[in-house]
Amino acid sequence: MVDAMPKLLTLDKVSEALGCSIYSVRRYIALGSIRAVNIARRVMVSTAEVERIQREGLPSIPLGRPRKLEGAVAAPARPSRAAQAGRTRG
Repeated sequence: MVDAMPKLLTLDKVSEALGCSIYSVRRYIALGSIRAVNIARRVMVSTAEVERIQREGLPSIPLGRPRKLEGAVAAPARPSRAAQAGRTRG
């Protein structure tokens, strides 16, 4: 009899299989390089996905913070406390 449900692995087991940290696995999931599912507040990855990654490899993770999107509007600057109180220096 064939199992209908694929075997799922925790991020700890995935990181061991891929030879990287759990934080790297989480970042790959956020970037979309690893497909994962949420089950009862746990993130799980199928064994088929791990085997695919072992065959094909993963792209390098970009370092640093994600870049801001072009055209994004920055929050307006807050006025100083003196300007809020209606006072000026002098």
